[in-house]
Amino acid sequence: MELTPEYNRNVQASWYRRHKNKHGSIYQFTCIPTGERFIGSTTINPKKRLWQLSTKAKGGATGLLYDRLREYGSNQFSVETLYACTSISNHKQLRDEYIREYKPELNEK
Repeated sequence: MELTPEYNRNVQASWYRRHKNKHGSIYQFTCIPTGERFIGSTTINPKKRLWQLSTKAKGGATGLLYDRLREYGSNQFSVETLYACTSISNHKQLRDEYIREYKPELNEK
């Protein structure tokens, strides 16, 4: 394979498409009927993350958040981005700090 400038541009464009959204965010889901909150972190859109967790709940996953998702459905949750991280290296640490500070009811103790 010849390493031409065009090949190099294609490799760079492919890498960019795969990594352009690799940042983290700290999000909060709020169960509207109860006011209970869940704080988490993700490298994808928080609304998509809620959909993923809802699917896991339907599959029988256990935990307080999953219980509420089964009981009320994902359409009864609000989604809020609390903090957009510039890199994925620190988003889990920041999530833990938010959990300690806000003490959300649906995060497992």
